[in-house]
Amino acid sequence: MPQNGESQDFAGIADGYTPPDQYSEPEELKKLGANLKDWFAKAYEARTAYDRDWELYRLYLKGDQLVVRHKDTGEVVRLTAEDSKRLRSVNNVLRPTARSLVGKLTRSVPTCTVLPATTDVEEQHAARAASAFLQYVRRKEDLDVKYLDVNNKLPWAGNAFMQVCWDSSAGADISFCEVCDFYDYGDDLLGEECPQCAMQKQQEMMLYQQKMQAEIAGAQQELAQTGMLPEAPDSPPDVEQLGPLPLQQEVPTLIEANEGDVKVYVRDPRDIFIEPGAESLEQAQMICFREVVPVATARQRFPEFGNIISSDYGVMVDRTAQLRYNQVDSYGTIEELDDHCYVYEYHEAPTPMHRKGRVIYMVNEYVVKVMESPYGAFRRFPFYHFGFDKNDGEFWREPFAAQAWHRQREINQIETQIREHVELLLRPKFFKAIGSRITTDELSATSAQVVSYNAAAGRNYFESPPPVPADIFRRNAQLAADIRMQAAVTDQEAGISMSDPNGRAMAIIEAESDQQVGPILMRNNSEWREMHRCILMLVQMYYHPERKFLTAGADGMQTYSFDEIRLEPGYDIQIEQEDGLSRNPAVRLTQALDLMNAGVFMDQQTGAPDIKAFMRHAKVKVPHAGYDDEASERAVAAKIPYLIEQGQPFIPSVEDDPMIFAEELLGWLRGPGRRADPAVRDQCRQVWMFYVGWAMQGQPPAPVSGMPGGPDQTNMGGTPNNPGRLGTDMAPGGDISSDAGAQVGQADRAAEGVARVQQNREG
Repeated sequence: MPQNGESQDFAGIADGYTPPDQYSEPEELKKLGANLKDWFAKAYEARTAYDRDWELYRLYLKGDQLVVRHKDTGEVVRLTAEDSKRLRSVNNVLRPTARSLVGKLTRSVPTCTVLPATTDVEEQHAARAASAFLQYVRRKEDLDVKYLDVNNKLPWAGNAFMQVCWDSSAGADISFCEVCDFYDYGDDLLGEECPQCAMQKQQEMMLYQQKMQAEIAGAQQELAQTGMLPEAPDSPPDVEQLGPLPLQQEVPTLIEANEGDVKVYVRDPRDIFIEPGAESLEQAQMICFREVVPVATARQRFPEFGNIISSDYGVMVDRTAQLRYNQVDSYGTIEELDDHCYVYEYHEAPTPMHRKGRVIYMVNEYVVKVMESPYGAFRRFPFYHFGFDKNDGEFWREPFAAQAWHRQREINQIETQIREHVELLLRPKFFKAIGSRITTDELSATSAQVVSYNAAAGRNYFESPPPVPADIFRRNAQLAADIRMQAAVTDQEAGISMSDPNGRAMAIIEAESDQQVGPILMRNNSEWREMHRCILMLVQMYYHPERKFLTAGADGMQTYSFDEIRLEPGYDIQIEQEDGLSRNPAVRLTQALDLMNAGVFMDQQTGAPDIKAFMRHAKVKVPHAGYDDEASERAVAAKIPYLIEQGQPFIPSVEDDPMIFAEELLGWLRGPGRRADPAVRDQCRQVWMFYVGWAMQGQPPAPVSGMPGGPDQTNMGGTPNNPGRLGTDMAPGGDISSDAGAQVGQADRAAEGVARVQQNREG
């Protein structure tokens, strides 16, 4: 590491920066920096004991278990010089138990959906679009893997964090107007005048000319009527500003930018510092995230301070660099990184002076950026705390390794003793009589089998040790079982087979084990739900309304614009509830088979097993088998009220399932439809009557009043892109609305029968 503090830009990213200069920091920033450094020192000291515990637990989980705490400093040091003559053995039970625990916690990644604030059709569509966006973010940000990374830290640290950020440098390249927010993808318009601002200027000029012409025409009319020229106005008419561009400002040119995007990061608990004394994030007034970055990266993020940012001392190669060279009663050189520095990101809660809170960045003990928090609408910090066991009165959660590492140490001690005993069995002690003239080389297995000795010297013999007591092995097994119990992992979840693999018995054992992790999942799911709520808030604040995203659902690929995500205050986010079956694939399949044998998955119309329902509940995915087209049909049917409300015509298709469409429309009419616009409700009722008649007659009936035709029966080979229309000359019974009063009761009863059949089919 350079001792003069000058940074060497090996990557060539920050070429052109001068060596660090003496920076005269403003007095206000200097005072703020001093306060932040004092705060960080207290937060760091309050967490020192936790850091040492986490390092010990992490090493034990890793299998590096020949470590102890230094009796004077409390630091974790490696056993190398102490008691080196003993044979040491490690049987790492913590590692597979931790893998089973993480697998149990991540068996089902929570899925968040949006609940609308009202039953309005447009609000319901916005909720569906928002739910689709959450699935899009889940795929784009790879939240399943990040959820796994979070839970990987719980066995040894008991704490993990996720952070939601708005990254203005992410997303596609655009040509952007800083005045009106107009943008266009690509760089074809870079340097050109903003077309939206230019149109505003043109409209303002046209309006001004119209006002001038009106004044001139009024003056001419008054002259014609009175014969006298009217007095000239004191000033010409005002130019009215019709857009965001100020009147006196020239039309701006488009600059290069990015559309920006939401980013989700996993943060190590060792990089998070919380206000001492706080028991939760809600109680804290400040939180700090410390990040190690190359100097070139820091200069890119804060270019105006590029000539004062330099390397920091004490930045380790990795988190075990201190331990790697530390030995008991010895000293080693510490590996440090060249050309790296710490970036401190402080988040301050709202105060009377700063209503939305602040975000403050520090590099090399200098305050390099102070900004109003862009996350003030969250009403919380953009950090989300996931943990294991919660102890009352403490912020930091306790990992399962805190209650299991000493059992692992005892296992290692027993394993060491057993290994030493095996060595004695393989190489027993030889009692040699004095004067027998037997050498050590003659006792090896590679020497000659004929040994000459002096019989008068006395008897020579091997002394074999007694066998290992069986209680020793039982003790080892009990310690391993105790470790799994601390992690709430059953023998089956750890891969230990049962003598009687009964599905009901395994389900009961699994349910009892899940009860122990239930409070943990409840807290973590609450943070997961809150994180998705904040993501939606960022979308509504920063995403351009015309920006689009693509999602894959039950009804195939679908494109939404962010203008559709217009949620009224009062919406909520919930985690989809599970169906009550086991999350273990093997146990779940056994339970589903038991339900099928009991006749639950039975098609009431045919009496045959409903394979689709069975595969859906058992979560069995067989290629080209049991394609679930019912979900696609229901998704299309649910959009009919929204399309009608938007004034878009709905044209039935010959591929529609009338039973499913009738059931979905009846559910809407009996629920949100009761409070919808009467005209929309009447049109939806007519479409519902059309599908009811179709289901009763086995073929599409005549079109109903208010609906633009039905399927083309003259060409039954219609396609979804060209479904055709049913002409009035093909109607066998004329307009069905003429005798609607006589048919409504019959159609209602038929629809209820259809719904009951469908409900029985779903089990």
